[in-house]
Amino acid sequence: MILIYRQEIDKDYSKILAELNNASLFDLYRLKVAINQQLENPQRLSEIKKCLNPGQNISYFDEEENRLIDARKWDLRKKDILASIDKANF
Repeated sequence: MILIYRQEIDKDYSKILAELNNASLFDLYRLKVAINQQLENPQRLSEIKKCLNPGQNISYFDEEENRLIDARKWDLRKKDILASIDKANF
């Protein structure tokens, strides 16, 4: 899954990860379920879609590369965005 990054929300994830390292598997599973529910929340998805325009520059987090990637939005689908990555311009 690829997620759009909102710069105004910049948390100290090292603190969160430290807490997760001490959590039980049961607690981790409960958090996973709660997070997945929020990721699939139609209201949240709708809020993001309203903020995006064709040709807009965006940043998203790619879990496979474990980093933010700059791109340009091209098309909006039900649950994801088609974007292009032009390394020369980013």
